[in-house]
Amino acid sequence: MKTTMLSSGCLMLSTACTVMAGPVAPGVPSQSAAGVIDACSLLAKAEVEAAVGHPVLAPRREQVLNTSTCFYGDPQAPPEKLEPSPIVSVSVFVGGMEEHFPGFPMEAKDAFEMEKKNTATPQPIGAFGDDAYWEESRRALMLRRGNYMIEIKLQPDAGGQSAAKILATKVLERLP
Repeated sequence: MKTTMLSSGCLMLSTACTVMAGPVAPGVPSQSAAGVIDACSLLAKAEVEAAVGHPVLAPRREQVLNTSTCFYGDPQAPPEKLEPSPIVSVSVFVGGMEEHFPGFPMEAKDAFEMEKKNTATPQPIGAFGDDAYWEESRRALMLRRGNYMIEIKLQPDAGGQSAAKILATKVLERLP
């Protein structure tokens, strides 16, 4: 099974992972001292709800090395689940961070090309950053702008490619 760089979990890299929840101020991207963009600072909960046509939980963010991911969970998820399934997730990979993350010197363009090459059926999407494609099997819009690679994943009932494009437009507007 193909594992994407952006969806790598905290279990494997627990010493480099930060999990946070709570309110964030979307619209003004925040960055860590190492330059990692807080993915939750790029979209407001209400913007996600409007794009997908579903209520979502407050954003929950994780950071693994130079990738920040924001999860907008399903409020209808069974209560016995520790973490509600995300309706939408947004990940931002920042390339060229070798001084902050030794041994991980990949540029965003290289990471994006590797992801694209490993995709079964990438559908090119124009007018989004430097390069973009939709991967139907993963329900993910992948895009790259400069030294950022962004992945926007949606659940099957969350509007598909059209909703991902709405969210991608807002994310791109707010990247530094």
